[in-house]
Amino acid sequence: MEQVRQILTLQRVCSTRASALIVLCAAAAVMAQPRTRVSDSEYVVGPQTYDRVTYPAPQPPTATEVQAIDITFAHAPMARNGQAVPGGGTLNAAAWGNPATVNASGRIAFFAQISGDQRNQGMFTADERGLHVIARGCGGLGGSGNPGSCGDPTPVGGTFSGMFFGTFFVPSINDAGDVLFISDVFNGPTSRGLFLYRSGEADIIKIAAVGDPSPMGGSIGMVGPGSINNRRQIVFLAFNEGSLDGQIFRWESGVVTRHVVVGDPVPGGGTFSILAGERVQFQDGTWVPTGVVPDINDQGDVSFFSVTQGAEADRGLFVTRDGRHEWYVRSTEQTPLGGRYLNLFAPILNNNGEIAFYCDIQIGQGQFNSAWIVGRPGAYQKRLAFFDVFDDGRVWVQALGRNPMNALDDCGNFTAWCKLQMRDLSEVDRMLVFGPDGARHVVARYNDPTPLGGRFTAMQGWPSMNDFGDLTLGANTPGATAANVQFLSGIGNARGDGDDNGAIDLFDYSGMADCLAGPESCPATYECKVFDFDGDGDVDMADAGGFQRAFTGE
Repeated sequence: MEQVRQILTLQRVCSTRASALIVLCAAAAVMAQPRTRVSDSEYVVGPQTYDRVTYPAPQPPTATEVQAIDITFAHAPMARNGQAVPGGGTLNAAAWGNPATVNASGRIAFFAQISGDQRNQGMFTADERGLHVIARGCGGLGGSGNPGSCGDPTPVGGTFSGMFFGTFFVPSINDAGDVLFISDVFNGPTSRGLFLYRSGEADIIKIAAVGDPSPMGGSIGMVGPGSINNRRQIVFLAFNEGSLDGQIFRWESGVVTRHVVVGDPVPGGGTFSILAGERVQFQDGTWVPTGVVPDINDQGDVSFFSVTQGAEADRGLFVTRDGRHEWYVRSTEQTPLGGRYLNLFAPILNNNGEIAFYCDIQIGQGQFNSAWIVGRPGAYQKRLAFFDVFDDGRVWVQALGRNPMNALDDCGNFTAWCKLQMRDLSEVDRMLVFGPDGARHVVARYNDPTPLGGRFTAMQGWPSMNDFGDLTLGANTPGATAANVQFLSGIGNARGDGDDNGAIDLFDYSGMADCLAGPESCPATYECKVFDFDGDGDVDMADAGGFQRAFTGE
């Protein structure tokens, strides 16, 4: 990897109490242990003492896993290695390490390097019409200290030079196709900035840059990634020049304001003490805050993590509504698995006020686990944890949560990646989706065939999902016509064909009737999306009309 990165502080070890997890320096030494994927190439050791004595036997499916609707998944290639790039060169996608985000129309946004051209890197979108360039950079990657002068012009002067690779710096996209990204600048008034491509205007504007006036006074010394909603409201990480405290700023209509800063009061007493506990240093000596990136929904509500001082819990997850911060998860609370939260990670927020988050859990004395949790205060449920058993294997590697990869849709459907340890001790990738009822579906398996030939092998660990059930899947694909591909995966059944037998008949009518929930009401299960004929996220009388028109009988 061209970038040289040094992790200064991980949220797992920035807290005031010991973590159950240890940062790895040499992953090969711990391949026999469960672990959490922190970024495309960095892992931490997972729980060591919980449920490891015997290999769990495969269990029969639960009631929620026995489905009358039999969905399959299809994978549409969106961008691939060797694909021609508008303006010259070919794509070097590295999709296993560069996650993509997706909007409602199925357009994905991602970073990739470019082979065969001086302008050797860029921010891209891709959809059914093809590959689209947002901006192209030049020279070494972001933070390399080796900028080039041949990139596209920036809105502040100078040109885009190094852009940023990997999990920490994934561009955020909204339903309009606006794309938020971070880039270095060559020969401009700033060395680095956070920029917004506006799809409707077909232009790029600056959101914030190193050296800009800070809403706290002074100037911005570090600017990091952020999240955007459908109202073009943005939240992002930043540090003031000379400060060791990271803050969360908010941008709207050209104005940057402070959303929450270190020292602000916590509801119920105490203060926020660590809001951006993860930074990365690059070859040029500069730093970028990388976590924990906040999220923002279409109501303008913001979810974020903080360590606290003098509060009722020493850390927690918060949601801001109408300018007021609310506790969503306290570290002192009991988890759906029992025990207490040990560490908490980026809360992903949907438009119905639910969050999804990854957490470390202390179940008992010397007993630990880590899990993905979904829900709202008083109604949290486990979705995935170490040692869960399916496909005749057990969950052995997970990826902690990161924004802006939106893994939770507005109806509570959730997507996650993991590796299973099989009985022969091999480790194999799985891409999963869970319905609001908790039912688990395997979207893609290691060694499954791809639509381009070859097989899926290594997959990126941070899928994003839209409200239509489509999710991003970046993977190595040896033996295919392209060795590395960004896919958009979704239900492969024809609309209305619940049992995927090629006919829309009375059996499917039974499934349709079970899914019918009315306008703007969420279906009970993920697989009900097969009956959403008009693609508006619900199953109502309009969809019943679509089913009637599509009905073929046996």
